[in-house]
Amino acid sequence: MDYRRIVYFLNTAETLNFSKSASQLCITPQALSRQISLLEEELGDKLFNRNTRKVELTETGHLCVEKFAPIKKLLESSYSDVKNEIQKKKNILKLGFLNALPKSEIILPIINLIQTFRPETELDVSSFDIMDIVDALLSNAFDFVITLTEPGEEFAGFASVKLLDVDAKAVISMRHPWVTKDKLTVEDLESEVILQLRGDKHFKGKTVYNSINWKGIYYVENFDSMLINLENANCFAIVPPLFEYKKEAKYKYFDLPKEYAVSFQLVILVPDTNDSLVHLIQHISNELDLSKLHI
Repeated sequence: MDYRRIVYFLNTAETLNFSKSASQLCITPQALSRQISLLEEELGDKLFNRNTRKVELTETGHLCVEKFAPIKKLLESSYSDVKNEIQKKKNILKLGFLNALPKSEIILPIINLIQTFRPETELDVSSFDIMDIVDALLSNAFDFVITLTEPGEEFAGFASVKLLDVDAKAVISMRHPWVTKDKLTVEDLESEVILQLRGDKHFKGKTVYNSINWKGIYYVENFDSMLINLENANCFAIVPPLFEYKKEAKYKYFDLPKEYAVSFQLVILVPDTNDSLVHLIQHISNELDLSKLHI
């Protein structure tokens, strides 16, 4: 049995799209098809029905998802647990941060404070996309994360230490027709296409996201895709003005109409069972100077 084939199968069973799964798995569609065929030969039955219009799981395919998915989840969790125990022994802290946050103004000062208060600790630092934060927390990929949340948003099992309140703004390309305006009205917003992160669960209350009849909504996968699409100059986005690209002159920001204001919080999320780490992060939040932020 080749475990990779099970991983390939489960990914394809989720997407029901061989090309998309191959891209996610960083292999060619032909190689993916070959691995699925070999797994089918091992098991003695077809896992997918495929034609030019769609891909469907067979009865055996559904059975394999039911049996294989929990095993994959358990193996990944066990691997993570073992790795965490090894890193604890080595006194390593895993820091994750939202990849769009300013490195020099937020991330590096926090790292410097950690190294000041815990000089014996080694830091393992990596970034993630906003859509991956929940998966990162649930999989224990990080000991703590620096990210943006909406006020009152909670993550079960994690303490949230607030660093800053941030009002969201409308952002456009400098080539957009709105660039000559001093402010935006609700009518302006209704006349344009808005970019929104796919699966974004923010803005539950009465806010601009769910109270205005947009001309259209174009969904993007991440912030990089959002910036690329902004360059088309036929759309806009609503974001916290707290990112690396905020200092670039090719974007213009507007306050939102007062009745549709949207706010975020810059926070550090820490497992609430780790008292010493919670105390360290609270100490860092008290010492952190964010006065140089370009907001």
